[in-house]
Amino acid sequence: MVTILKKRYISLKILKLEALLRRLPLMHKRRVEIEEDLSKSLAGYRGELALNYDFKFLKQDFYYVLEDLRLQNQNGDFFQIDCLLLSPTYFLILEAKNMSGSIMFNQHTRHMIHNNKNGLERSYSDPLLQVQRQRIQLENWLKHHKCPFVPVETQVVLSNSDTRYDATTNHNFVYKNVTSRLNLPNRTTEFEAVHTEELLSHKAIKQISKILMKRNTPYNPNLMEWYSLKMDDLILGVFCPNTNCPSVSDPMVKVNSGWRCRNCLTFSRDAHIIALHDYVLLFGEDITNSLFRKFVLIESVFTASRLLKQLVIPATGAKKNRKYKLSLPKAADIL
Repeated sequence: MVTILKKRYISLKILKLEALLRRLPLMHKRRVEIEEDLSKSLAGYRGELALNYDFKFLKQDFYYVLEDLRLQNQNGDFFQIDCLLLSPTYFLILEAKNMSGSIMFNQHTRHMIHNNKNGLERSYSDPLLQVQRQRIQLENWLKHHKCPFVPVETQVVLSNSDTRYDATTNHNFVYKNVTSRLNLPNRTTEFEAVHTEELLSHKAIKQISKILMKRNTPYNPNLMEWYSLKMDDLILGVFCPNTNCPSVSDPMVKVNSGWRCRNCLTFSRDAHIIALHDYVLLFGEDITNSLFRKFVLIESVFTASRLLKQLVIPATGAKKNRKYKLSLPKAADIL
């Protein structure tokens, strides 16, 4: 069987986009743009997940898989790899593309032209150029970290099996470096025929994998800054946890022992914790009594202090300067 040493989880970027859309008014001028960004991110995530099914058809007890790697190079820049397959004879970088319709690889301009099923044409940077750069950066990274030399191959993998693709020129180069998800096992067999010398033991592969995972730095974007938004742009307050509520985003009212929805009358003792999940995704891990009161729409300093203390989270400073430390969701808690 193929051993997955590092699994893929839903990214912080997706969680943050979802939190932002929960809080952004329907008529906000940037909402459509953010919805499109979330749609693209989810499509990419689903395409990357789809690769896992085909791993079962790869050579058994030969490959180790690291999904969603983000590493820092010697210049301080980061490079991201959708999926890295490690074997005793070679490494393989996979760049997944989840698109329906047809794709044209323009090797003159180094662009990928996508025509979707509705006939809409859109240009993207060339993923073939992208994986070439990833290969160079990974090779340099491995050398810098004193890892043994292993040849690195690359493939752009089209996750949607119905996607058609062609090239304006250099057809053989494109066909050699792009494949469908269903054909991935055949492509790895071709690489195995080329790279026959065993350069690494399974123990050495696991050691290299540990170094890669230790150095992995998940992408953690500041979306409020990226979209030039402020807290005042958002719908504040504690939202009703009842998904059948006619107005979920209409803020709940603080009552003595919890929160009460003004629409469906749902009562909750801890609905503010869900609101804090949105806060930490959008504004970071630090929160003060003042910021907490503003975000959940309560006036009482005492009530805010009591609710924050009940969370049993780290805090520094005293009185007005007191800061509480929230925590971002962990990968295992996301699924």
